[in-house]
Amino acid sequence: MAQPPKPTPRPATAGAAAPKATPRDVERAIALRDVMDHAVRVQKETSGATPIRGSRAPLIGAMTLCVPLIAFCVYSYVARPEYIWGPPTAPSPVQQEAGLRFGMYLLAQRVESYRAQHGRYPESLAALGDGLEGVSYALISEAVFELRAMRGETPIVLRSDGAVDAFLGTAPDFIQGGGR
Repeated sequence: MAQPPKPTPRPATAGAAAPKATPRDVERAIALRDVMDHAVRVQKETSGATPIRGSRAPLIGAMTLCVPLIAFCVYSYVARPEYIWGPPTAPSPVQQEAGLRFGMYLLAQRVESYRAQHGRYPESLAALGDGLEGVSYALISEAVFELRAMRGETPIVLRSDGAVDAFLGTAPDFIQGGGR
């Protein structure tokens, strides 16, 4: 078994005079004290709790990617380029006629509203303000007016004394999106 090391004998200080310190020993002690103070200060500064700061690289990367993508989406929605949305499609002739018939019906309602307010039909569509392009107005008698438009070679005529349902036909279905 290993024996513990023997303690080194210390000189007894009781009653004995301490050895005299030389100026060189004092300088060494002061230098050692300064070095130890500095070591303690540095240790406290480095071992203190410091917040861990994460990297900003993911944020910068996301911004670098997202800002151009959002700008491109806004451009695409506003400008509607053909390479994304395809060529613009014109409504079919049936849809165009349905839109014209419905527009004429709404214009006839404005003419009737004018009559209700003023007691007579207007002399022209200019009295109503904005009209419908390509639609002419004629006052047949004091109680009957006619709206006329051309759809290709076919005239479309709405008379105030005629049946509105027969004039509109399936136009409301096309306007609502049901009759394609």
